[in-house]
Amino acid sequence: MDPLDKNVRKRLWSKGKQASQAIGKSGLFRNKLMLCIWWGWKVIIHFEILAPGKPINLDLYCQRLMRFEQEVEQKRLKLINKKGMIFHHDNARPHISLATRQILREFGWEVLIHPS
Repeated sequence: MDPLDKNVRKRLWSKGKQASQAIGKSGLFRNKLMLCIWWGWKVIIHFEILAPGKPINLDLYCQRLMRFEQEVEQKRLKLINKKGMIFHHDNARPHISLATRQILREFGWEVLIHPS
């Protein structure tokens, strides 16, 4: 039993060959949060919990990229070697947009290609 599901389910009897009525879980996703996390090869560099129900669109993703870049600069991480930062993300629309590519180019980061 799911500890988040506080609804009590009742058993229903169906008559003869009648199909039983389906009862869905109410409020199944009411306690879910979106965690945006950025990590290096050894440590977590930066993370944020996004507002509930707020989708990740292009503007939000670009804001998060800029915050991440500031965090890297503040911590002066040794992750940036002589060749620069190597960045990897998937191929979701906000990640492959022109605005995102321009921001990453401004930072001077190399982007690894995500296998489709």
